[in-house]
Amino acid sequence: MTSGDKYIVEFLDSIRLRIVRVTLFTSYQRRSYHEEVYLAIRGRGPDKACITMINRETNLLNCVREDIIPILF
Repeated sequence: MTSGDKYIVEFLDSIRLRIVRVTLFTSYQRRSYHEEVYLAIRGRGPDKACITMINRETNLLNCVREDIIPILF
């Protein structure tokens, strides 16, 4: 930021992060991941729930690396 005002920089970074959170982390796909885990737990399938959660976390980390970090930095 060229203004050199650290408060403006922090404020704009905060806004940018909120936009990323709202647009990327409230998607339909994200809700479906949670539903898959819930259904596995409800069906008393702890192994399936664990595998689904591990896959979800792996996908989330890849998303952060590939989609979010480039936007923020």
